[in-house]
Amino acid sequence: MQKIELFGINPSDTLKEIVEKQDLEYMFTCYFRSYFAPVLSAILHYK
Repeated sequence: MQKIELFGINPSDTLKEIVEKQDLEYMFTCYFRSYFAPVLSAILHYK
C-alpha cells in the first residue's frame, strides 16, 4: 500500500477504471455475439 501511495495511484480508482473497461469490452462482445453474429450468419447463409 505504501509503495502504491508513493506513486500517487489510488488503488480503488485504478481498480474501478479496470473494471469499467472490462465491463465495456464484455458488454460490447456480448452485444456483438448476440446481435451481429446471427445477422451476419443469416446474410451469409442466404447469399
